[in-house]
Amino acid sequence: KLDSLDKGGYDEIKQGMENINSKLASLDELAAKLCPKKSVATEVAENINNNTITMNAVKPKCTTCHEEMSYNTKIAQCISGHLLCWGCKEKMSDLECGLCGEPVNGRAFGLENYLRLLLK
Repeated sequence: KLDSLDKGGYDEIKQGMENINSKLASLDELAAKLCPKKSVATEVAENINNNTITMNAVKPKCTTCHEEMSYNTKIAQCISGHLLCWGCKEKMSDLECGLCGEPVNGRAFGLENYLRLLLK
């Protein structure tokens, strides 16, 4: 209890806490100078502008023909999310995923748009 502390002890603790807080603030400033934080959006925008994402991007591959998908590939997917190029989907007779056997009845519009933004 603070009431039971003598006045000198309380002042000493208070000054010690202020000293610690001051040192922590100095450390935070130093850390900010050494490792400035950027938002994820800022980093992505800078990387897109510098083409570092495009250069290092791992393109998804068709699970059937194993060719890389590009920014203009139409991409089909099964209900489990496995991806294949539209050309392979059109060649399928039973429209079942070669990996899991689930129906291939969807299109990965989100991934197509992402690749278009990333790779074009």
